[in-house]
Amino acid sequence: QPGPLYFKSMYQVFLFGVCSESMGKQLNFIYGEHEKIGKGANCVISMLHTFLSKFRYRVCHLLMHCDNCGGQNKNNAMMWYLSWRVLVGLNESITLTFMPVGHTKFFPDAAFGNLKSKFKRQQAYIMEHVQQACNQSGKINEGLLYDSGKGWIWKNWTQYLEHFFQHIPNITKFYGFCFKKKGYVECTHSSSGNYNNMQEF
Repeated sequence: QPGPLYFKSMYQVFLFGVCSESMGKQLNFIYGEHEKIGKGANCVISMLHTFLSKFRYRVCHLLMHCDNCGGQNKNNAMMWYLSWRVLVGLNESITLTFMPVGHTKFFPDAAFGNLKSKFKRQQAYIMEHVQQACNQSGKINEGLLYDSGKGWIWKNWTQYLEHFFQHIPNITKFYGFCFKKKGYVECTHSSSGNYNNMQEF
């Protein structure tokens, strides 16, 4: 029997991008394996909140698109967070739409494509090298390091918000969500942008 064997494994670096089509910019959150808190709603909401907080002007009507990942995007915690933004006056209204299955290519994929192309041609030994590759991959990309909480802060949004909101039943069946009335969300099963027949929760 051989003794204990140890294998060198490459350090994992995680990348999460939030893109503003109107500004032509994508902010890429970069954090290492020892800095992650999982891939759930709290992780995504913490980074999304940081991105939205970086706007120098107040966005009255926010339109968001994302894929159908239930653990990260299409979940009650995300709906609670967007409703909270309307309640506290950070936005007057928010529309969140999910792309139908098989049609999930959109603007951020171009930014990630530029980043991957640059990263393949560059050696990266430390986190700053990943950030440098991101910043040099095109005008659209900007890298932000977690840097022990200096870049942004992980927060338990689910634990905070669950005391103020209710669950949306069968949330995965809906493709569109509108937050206009304070404390209410309108949902639609349509993925074509038709919001005429919406259910209110």
